[in-house]
Amino acid sequence: LLGLAFLLFSVPAAAARDCATCPEMVAIPGGQFVMGVAPGEEERAHLPPEFRNRSEPQRRVSVKAFSAGKFEVTRGEYRVFAEATGRAGEGCFAWSGDDFEMKPANSWRNPGFAQTDAHPVTCVSWEDAAAYVTWLSRRTGKRYRLLTEAEWEYAARAGTTTTRYWGDDAERTCEYANGADRSTAARVPGADSWYVAGCDDGYAYTAPVGSYRPNAFGLHDMLGNVEEWTQDCWVG
Repeated sequence: LLGLAFLLFSVPAAAARDCATCPEMVAIPGGQFVMGVAPGEEERAHLPPEFRNRSEPQRRVSVKAFSAGKFEVTRGEYRVFAEATGRAGEGCFAWSGDDFEMKPANSWRNPGFAQTDAHPVTCVSWEDAAAYVTWLSRRTGKRYRLLTEAEWEYAARAGTTTTRYWGDDAERTCEYANGADRSTAARVPGADSWYVAGCDDGYAYTAPVGSYRPNAFGLHDMLGNVEEWTQDCWVG
């Protein structure tokens, strides 16, 4: 769901959890992949015009082994950090029905729609994300950081070259990702004009992490649910 955000993590190749409330990690093997999209793919995938032309030209990238969060960071996991450090929310952009607008009263505790601690945390800034991984590093004695853009795409693709990590069929979205679907069109203001998949997973906003099938690396929610912060800036 666009306009929402958080992150995954990267540490030296390892697995499992470093503490009871730390994110569960999955070891990702190193390798090479073709980063970016093929000509015409954005149009075929119905990507909105404002987001096009950011992933071309394609280029081959080498990635070293690392670990990544099996799930998006949950509100419950982030709560432990926020309460331990006293970090408060400072508002965030939210969908108004016509566009994304800054909502100063919104926060990770109240992003503007119903959530539980099993949902991915949202309404957090890049600075919040960076502070969280720094706190995790201090708490565990392990090296946590955000994924680079290349690591994120490598992890999301999981060895595939199709439009999505489950293939090219957008109608299978509800099996693998919380994307725009019939629930979105029916319940999100203004979404009835969006391109939506012809399926229905019952979630108009965020879904509990791990609600959908993982990719080949065993990672969940690598598409859909919430956007994820990366360590570096987008490079065209």
